[in-house]
Amino acid sequence: MDEKGEVSDSLHDYLYEKPEVKVVFSVRSDRLSLLNMLTDRHPTILQNCYELDSLSRAQAEQAIINPARAPQSPGFFLTPPFRFYAGCR
Repeated sequence: MDEKGEVSDSLHDYLYEKPEVKVVFSVRSDRLSLLNMLTDRHPTILQNCYELDSLSRAQAEQAIINPARAPQSPGFFLTPPFRFYAGCR
């Protein structure tokens, strides 16, 4: 459509703007080297890396339960509070 002139100037400008996007990847340490294959297209993909220690089962449950209980607020959580039930213990 752009080549045929069927896109307005404002839409054209919008489509070619650099998007403001931030992405978080969660990758196992033994697979982290695979992200290196993306550095030709995204040179800064490995710029900020953080290694997290393992969570205990109780810590993992709290990491899910606490945000699930948090009330909705503008710009924070968009889903209403909910209950999380662990499958088996």
